[in-house]
Amino acid sequence: MKKSIYLLLLAVLPLTACGSTENIDKDEAVQKTLPALAKNTVDTYNESGCMTIEANLTSFQADVTSEDYSVSASLSGAVTLGLRNMYTTDASQLQAAGVFKDCNVSVSYKMKDDAEATKYEIKDFSIGVYLSAGNLYVDISNESLMDSIANITAEISGGKVDASVIKTLLGKGKFKVDNVVTNDMLPIVTKEEITEEAIAEGINKVFGLVNQDDLANIMKLVHDKKENTYDLSFDVKDPAIINRAIEDNTKDISSSMPVDVKNICTAIDAHVEAWTNEKGVFSGAKLNGNTTFTVEGVTTKLAAEGNLSFDFTKYGITNPSFSEFKSANAIIEFIKNLLGNFIGENGLEGLSFNF
Repeated sequence: MKKSIYLLLLAVLPLTACGSTENIDKDEAVQKTLPALAKNTVDTYNESGCMTIEANLTSFQADVTSEDYSVSASLSGAVTLGLRNMYTTDASQLQAAGVFKDCNVSVSYKMKDDAEATKYEIKDFSIGVYLSAGNLYVDISNESLMDSIANITAEISGGKVDASVIKTLLGKGKFKVDNVVTNDMLPIVTKEEITEEAIAEGINKVFGLVNQDDLANIMKLVHDKKENTYDLSFDVKDPAIINRAIEDNTKDISSSMPVDVKNICTAIDAHVEAWTNEKGVFSGAKLNGNTTFTVEGVTTKLAAEGNLSFDFTKYGITNPSFSEFKSANAIIEFIKNLLGNFIGENGLEGLSFNF
């Protein structure tokens, strides 16, 4: 299963990818050109054994409204993802990381009879998550994040836990979980499985979610012969395209679905673009757009803007020293007890911490 998922991700990669130029028709693009470019990108990774993806989410906004309530959430920030030795069968050699910087999160909700909305915000924070030698390391030591976690958790607990207790529990904010990845879980995928045919199959599955006539209208693949670069783009402005895709892919289960999903997309204006460098390797992508869905009186509006850059020649993250990272057992037990406060009868009685 994990290997088929990886192949599917390779197929999706071109989706997040845009003198003497030629427009390549849809069938040739889906059946031949895009699989070849994706395979070429993977082959570049094979040579280096490394991969880095840098993403800058300029903004993401979600608003959900109904007669009884409204919920809003926003997110922005930058993230660097790194992977090294993907094909290894030795857990001690596999490395992966995600470093989040300059992040901002805001969530608010308001019930119909509330005088004002309840709002939670975490501003200008960073997080580091690392996989090394089979162990998981989580760094939430950023002061803004630690303060926000303590204050929000204390508020959610209904006053049963003071913020100072949370901060003591968090300590330096560096936690370790042992043996998250073991040798028997590897490899993630083998080189032999990453074939152009397998990638083409994945691309066909993804693109097959959209009506083929619609796909031909919204997709454009342009080859700059002089620079030997490719530019893939998708422009969707007609909600009927989304509704047809939803209806086509749910018709076999629509009778058992709890809601009617017909014509639920009421507006969309989205642009996705990705491009290769002169070596035919996908190197960047961007997204901007908004859409609106309405299901049984509940309206959801989504808007996002961001960009990606890919580098398949390096592991672009410097791992910290892991000597300060302590066991996460205490905080895991605390979370269990906190959840028990909502579903149990004894609340947080008997809660104890071992620091």
